[in-house]
Amino acid sequence: MRRVIDILIVLMLAAILLGFVWHYRAEERNLDNYRLVHDAMSRLYEQALMQGSLERQTTPAGFPLVMQSGWFPGGLPVNVAVESHQPWIDIAPLGDLADHPPDPVISGDHQAGFWYNPNRGLFRARVMPQFSEDETLGVYNQLNNTALKSLPRDSRAERRPVTLEQILNAADQIVSDAAQGKEVTVPNLKRRTLLQVKTRE
Repeated sequence: MRRVIDILIVLMLAAILLGFVWHYRAEERNLDNYRLVHDAMSRLYEQALMQGSLERQTTPAGFPLVMQSGWFPGGLPVNVAVESHQPWIDIAPLGDLADHPPDPVISGDHQAGFWYNPNRGLFRARVMPQFSEDETLGVYNQLNNTALKSLPRDSRAERRPVTLEQILNAADQIVSDAAQGKEVTVPNLKRRTLLQVKTRE
């Protein structure tokens, strides 16, 4: 009987040790992800500053209307904290002066890993839902170096981000219409689009 108790104690200690090791490695992975996301957002911001000083089509704040993948020949800065199939980046509509996206938590395949507000020169990393709202908020704050008390959510249509695909499709349509001699009308950018983009990279 004594031997059985000793074996059970050893197994219990081994399980506790394995739990600590697993937790430590999980924390290490999280810290690595946070660093990678911080580095990615630094690269995005540096390019936004540089391209904003070179481009003619910028917001009043001096930032480019869109971020282009061609500006990162060494590889796109990506948000490793979300699923790899999420789009790269989407953009706040002109006139949106918010500090955070209206949908900071990934809930569908249409949401990009990064949100860019060219009106403020801000980048934010979206997060995957965690076990609780508090944990999700904690991860969002860690990734974005913020101290929010709650996650910002806004369902108004005028705050809905514009995807790069929408922008490129709209730009292609404008070019096509112009080539066919059709009258070209640029939509109101303050509503939901950034259709003045004329280049595609």
